[in-house]
Amino acid sequence: MSNAPDIEIYIQELSTDRAIAWLESIFSEVKVAQKKKGMPKKAQPLTINWQGATIPAVVFEDVVPGFTSIWLDSPSLPWSDDRECASAAAQFLDLTVRVTAGSWQQDDNGDAWIEVLPNGSTHEISWKTD
Repeated sequence: MSNAPDIEIYIQELSTDRAIAWLESIFSEVKVAQKKKGMPKKAQPLTINWQGATIPAVVFEDVVPGFTSIWLDSPSLPWSDDRECASAAAQFLDLTVRVTAGSWQQDDNGDAWIEVLPNGSTHEISWKTD
């Protein structure tokens, strides 16, 4: 179960369809939800089912050039934090995954990230996303 209030990972060169296929391999149900007014064109809202709970999620292709974001809005997920989720995604998808090294607090260094490689190795990087 997740200890974080939500999970967000950034996966290099990942299509929305492939992101959904990965989520379907984990969760009992993944449904494409209707976009809300004003959502970016490449953002795809989803609802997922995990242990009887319906959880909102968004897959956002090219949220940062070359990277797709997967955001899961729940503290009750199969991973304890972003890094654990990133490791599972990197291994399953055989792609590089990035997560913030901090906790999204105002004092954290927003450019400090952890890169997770498909072989399980990790290293800290500086990544400007804006």
